[in-house]
Amino acid sequence: MLSRHGNKQPPHSISANGQLDEASSERRQEAELCWFCQNEVFTAELHQRLLSSPNQCQSVSLKYSRLSQDFYVSALARCRWCQSLLSGILTAAHLDYWYDHWNGSHSDGSSMGVEQGDVEVEGLETDGPGSESESGSSKDDDQSSREWTLSLQDFEKNPGMLFIEVAFIKRNSLDVYTMIEVALELSWQSRETEGGNLLPDLKGDKAVQLTFEAFSKLGPTQSRLFSSLPGANNLASDQCFQLAKTWIKECEQHEKCQFKSEEPRLNSPPTGTDSVALSRIPRYLINISHPQGPRVVIHRSLPQEIKYVALSYVWGVNQTYVLTKATLEEKCSSLDLSRLPKTIIDAIEVTRRLGYTYLWVDALCIVQDAGDDMKDEIAVMGTIYHDSAVTIIAANASSSIDGFLRVTESPNFFVDPFDIPVMTKHGTVEYLSVGYRSYYKPFRDPINSRAWTLQERILSARNLVYSYNGLKWSCQACERNPSGPPDAPLMFPRILSHGNFGESKGMASNGGLRQAWLDIRSEYTSRKLTYGRDKLAAISAIAFEIAKESGWTYLAGLWKEHLFLDLQWHRDPQSTMSRPGKDDPTNPLYPRSTEYRAPTWSWASMDGPVVDPAEGGDPRDEFHFRILSCDVEYRNVAAPAKFHFEPVRCGLLVLEARMIELDWRWADPGDLTDTFLLDPEQGISYICGEANFDVEEPDLEPEKTKVCCLAMSVLNYENRKRLPVEGLLILREKEPETFRRIGFFKIYSTAMFDGVSDRTIRIV
Repeated sequence: MLSRHGNKQPPHSISANGQLDEASSERRQEAELCWFCQNEVFTAELHQRLLSSPNQCQSVSLKYSRLSQDFYVSALARCRWCQSLLSGILTAAHLDYWYDHWNGSHSDGSSMGVEQGDVEVEGLETDGPGSESESGSSKDDDQSSREWTLSLQDFEKNPGMLFIEVAFIKRNSLDVYTMIEVALELSWQSRETEGGNLLPDLKGDKAVQLTFEAFSKLGPTQSRLFSSLPGANNLASDQCFQLAKTWIKECEQHEKCQFKSEEPRLNSPPTGTDSVALSRIPRYLINISHPQGPRVVIHRSLPQEIKYVALSYVWGVNQTYVLTKATLEEKCSSLDLSRLPKTIIDAIEVTRRLGYTYLWVDALCIVQDAGDDMKDEIAVMGTIYHDSAVTIIAANASSSIDGFLRVTESPNFFVDPFDIPVMTKHGTVEYLSVGYRSYYKPFRDPINSRAWTLQERILSARNLVYSYNGLKWSCQACERNPSGPPDAPLMFPRILSHGNFGESKGMASNGGLRQAWLDIRSEYTSRKLTYGRDKLAAISAIAFEIAKESGWTYLAGLWKEHLFLDLQWHRDPQSTMSRPGKDDPTNPLYPRSTEYRAPTWSWASMDGPVVDPAEGGDPRDEFHFRILSCDVEYRNVAAPAKFHFEPVRCGLLVLEARMIELDWRWADPGDLTDTFLLDPEQGISYICGEANFDVEEPDLEPEKTKVCCLAMSVLNYENRKRLPVEGLLILREKEPETFRRIGFFKIYSTAMFDGVSDRTIRIV
């Protein structure tokens, strides 16, 4: 993998004709080395150094240099090692060129600007070297404008020198080498080409950094240097269960993962809700080790400090064997194993083989037709998952009937493995396989598409994840993923770390807790709910955790203390590539729910992904805008409180702001916006702004209905003559000065609001 500009990506491959392309699959793994690499790099001396390195030594390095033209000849002769390095160099130079070019043309942070009858984008000119700037001055003599990307022909025609350092690395406390890191510098005898362009010097902070994984072609017990090339594995195997036990045992030694019994409950019911009888265990559990078979047990009959396992899974539509008031007594006598879904059967098996006796499964441990029981259990959901000895995450199962103990997929690779022969001192050859596996792809696991399961994972202290490509682990202190590269990004970032609660009160004031909420909310809104009425309930345990830590007041998904920014959420338009509402599968406009769940100014009133203004990214200030009041009423709750788990009855936002009415038209397919706003003073062809709708409004047609633009903030970009204004797109309701929110807009100039008076506006 190539590390460049803060990111990692696979380098392009080089094909036989000398062009950047994907190499044929038949040749990717062939063991071919040039004379130099055989005799100067992958030698018997290197093999012996790797063997004799002390266990406490975490790396072995070697350095060498080559003439660029010799290096080029070796790569074209299909030396697999030289090819991989050359592709990294060419890709790095290519990225550098476009990165510098893009930054140079976007230095003012500009957005879309407009002229009459046209939509123009300011600052996006793709001028090549030698083009004219806006002021008319030539950039031919500017050295940065003459710097060019690299091609294979540059190596052939221009003498240079490569300096290469290769390090074999041990990771994750293993006694074998798992990674190969390469640092490569390139200097030219003369940077200027025949055409007058300047070749890039890839030195110092511009050196090329490449990372590979190292595997052995031998069996798992035959190589003393490298682990064997991974393949598919059976999640029900003894090896997987032994691995899980090892992770749990390691976690018990982590200071961050210690649970102190004297600590208050992490998620006890908040003020303003009905209290429930709380113990250190859930109200109901499944005893999986009872002599007469698994059965539901009541917490009153159990010791207070028992350990239990929790299950997080996708219900699907076929789960009918659940706990009800009528079946409670029956299920306390025994569970009918023939009616249990396969996922729960697998969870019982995992619980048993890990050595635990009790299992918590929502379908069988919450009385599904008892409203009070459901409400009380939702109120302590965070506690149930956090306090479990481990949470089993059945990530690879699409529903409860699928099961999750299965044979996984074979690994995919960002850099396909290729073989390198390494000589030994005995004259034999050990084949080293070099590649780089793909990162974990959350979208491949069905559980990551469901909204309820997000807080189950985030609030759990220890997660054992049964994924599409293998077994994984996460806790407060670490992650383990044998199916991916050791230096892969975190699969499940600890957005909320329970180990930090209580010791980092400054987190709320320094923005860390708010950013955690925005990250969670962003992922949450991209997930699906079977019942839209659960929109706030399915994230309520996380919201309560944040309210308890920060002292903020929760208002139907927003925070009173951050209301100015929180109100500026908007539907994510970035993947909208067709007319909104016309069966766009990537980010469609959904109709507003007929069942009330939140006021229109809350993101919870709509379906689909939402995003926020970048915290600290835009120079955003209030623009003739003031919040007068914001109130939310909850069902079955008379007294106000900072937090409620109850459903929302209604909400009212009262503002003082400036508002204008505009005509509009639909954007064209491919535009990253739903609509364009039209200036009535200039005629229908003059575009003065853009907007994205929250929901599909069936009666909203361009020719019939104007939209109201309520200004909230001005973006104070430097070196901009016209400053854009953003705010809420609203429509009138029947009551005077009362509106509902329908979207979010950007108008390209504050001048559109000149001469407009401030007014009091109510949004429901």
